[in-house]
Amino acid sequence: MLSKEAEEQLIKMIQTEAGTNTGFKMTNMFKDIELSKDIAGKFAQKKDLQVADLELESAQILSMGNWPINQEDALQLKYPTRLQKLADNFNSFYKMSFHNRQLNILN
Repeated sequence: MLSKEAEEQLIKMIQTEAGTNTGFKMTNMFKDIELSKDIAGKFAQKKDLQVADLELESAQILSMGNWPINQEDALQLKYPTRLQKLADNFNSFYKMSFHNRQLNILN
């Protein structure tokens, strides 16, 4: 794990080498990582949203435009019922936490 100082130095180097826009995207990527940890921790505390014997081990909340993700390449999978329930519960939790954002689950 990078320290905050090392993270800032890395971003400055990237800005110098690759430009301000790339550095801005990297800054937002690091923010996404921290936000993801926070949201997953808060979701884990909501016992009424959990599904028996299933645990959400990680949820990466990634901002569109900052990460090299192509949604068209995502597979449309049919999840087992319990796993789909956990995904639906997380989606509901996310929407309650962030009213103006949309969550797309990528496989």
